[in-house]
Amino acid sequence: MEEVIKDNINKLYVNGEESFNDKKANVKRLPLESIKILDFTRLFPGPLCTQILADYGAEVIKIEEPNKGDYNRKFRCRSDEDYGAIFATLNRNKKSICVDLKTEDGIEIIKKIIKDVDIVVESYRPNIMKKIGLDYESVKKYNPKLIYCSITGYGQDGVYSNKAGHDINYLSYSGVLDIINRTNGNDASNMTFPPFQLSDVVGSLNSAVAILLALQNRNKYNEGQYIDVSLMDATLSNCLQCIMPDYYRKNELPNQYESVLFGKSASYCVYETLDGRGLAVAAIEPKFWERFCIAIEREDLITFVYDNSKLFIIKDEIQNIIKTKTLKQWMEIFEDVDACVSPVLRLDELESNNHIKTRQLITKQHFCKGKIKVLEHPVKFSSIISRDKNLVAKLGENTQEVLRKYIGNS
Repeated sequence: MEEVIKDNINKLYVNGEESFNDKKANVKRLPLESIKILDFTRLFPGPLCTQILADYGAEVIKIEEPNKGDYNRKFRCRSDEDYGAIFATLNRNKKSICVDLKTEDGIEIIKKIIKDVDIVVESYRPNIMKKIGLDYESVKKYNPKLIYCSITGYGQDGVYSNKAGHDINYLSYSGVLDIINRTNGNDASNMTFPPFQLSDVVGSLNSAVAILLALQNRNKYNEGQYIDVSLMDATLSNCLQCIMPDYYRKNELPNQYESVLFGKSASYCVYETLDGRGLAVAAIEPKFWERFCIAIEREDLITFVYDNSKLFIIKDEIQNIIKTKTLKQWMEIFEDVDACVSPVLRLDELESNNHIKTRQLITKQHFCKGKIKVLEHPVKFSSIISRDKNLVAKLGENTQEVLRKYIGNS
């Protein structure tokens, strides 16, 4: 047996069969390959959710309005392009069919398709699908094992349920905008907020997780599921997990000079370097703070880590030290120092960053004009793979194909 191992180190057989580890290493799988999804969503949250599911094998059929399609198709789209880069990223690996939901024929087509799909994802305001007979209670009668996910701004019930909204509204209602701006005294004229759709992203990920949970539940208990996802709920629940429990315990609002996370503490903030760049320091734990102080040649500040009030006082003093060198010089100093110190990278520096290259976070996707660079999924699996990022379907490109498959000649 020892000789077999030596001679076949990369291919070990036990009793004439390939070992489990060897099989595991060689078999690549698309885990959602047999799952069929009907996608009524537009813009960002729903499409990001179904993009994840499509990339891992699900057949996603995107329902679009004839002649118009998803509003996002032409967002930041050049005149010589069929669609924009953002739409391409969110809607790759999906099929597009045009169905007019304002007509009885269109609704009947959808009802026939729904009979044979596993999942429906929609993002209309509450009761819109009910008005046209495509809500969960109506369609589960002929597909009782259906998983039906509704993604809305404020959920299916509550006084805000029918309100219109965008990301900044969900941030404001959830209290996240208040927390972000506590460092500037919540000056309404100077409020800042993320220049990306934080609530949409959080809601999308919660939707994908919820759908996968419902699939597992169906596998175990042979039942369908209705899923109500609120972007505001997701933002509040996920983003404030480390703030609200402490607030409820003490019944005190977070104090910017009490918590290091507000960026006022010397051990957790961004310092400006000589060349105007940012140096991010998160030396919260004593061991990291000690290494940081030694690296900047201020060992006399090491004991300050045990007194939060002192850490707030010495921030300006350390800023003066950091201002004496460029970002490159500081990164050379901290290269071998394990102190939670990092450069604030610009977007144009990401692709050349060695770690990001190693993690293969930037990849290429087919586009209407050659290929574009896009971001890869951040999770690495041992045997699960994702699809190649294929060309986005043109508006209604797969209509006849899907109708033949799900409806036939009827």
